Amino acid sequence: MDDRTSRLLEALDPVGVELLVELLAETATEATLVAAVRESSQATVNRRLQRLRSARLVFQEAGARRAPGRFWSVVHPTETEALLGALFDLSDTIDARDRGRRAQARRRVKRARAARLGIRRVD
Repeated sequence: MDDRTSRLLEALDPVGVELLVELLAETATEATLVAAVRESSQATVNRRLQRLRSARLVFQEAGARRAPGRFWSVVHPTETEALLGALFDLSDTIDARDRGRRAQARRRVKRARAARLGIRRVD
């Protein structure tokens, strides 16, 4: 795996995805993003924004290096929306497969219990 791909995958953790979704809606300051992302500290949001910047998914407007009021934006909004859509579809597919496996395991447990008790089940 090349360096760009590894940086991209590292940036797309749950907090990073939530930040991207917020930034796709509108540009925002770091303080606004901290308020929007539940259960995350300012330091966590800052680290995730730096990872997203390193993966070249977001950028911060020009200005003083530590100016807290600078806005963050998504570099390529259309492509980022497509990427997040594909990730959500993949997640839904994995969840559906897992639900199917759990349902199959439940059926096997019921059959095993019935066999153990000498009950003939009709499915």
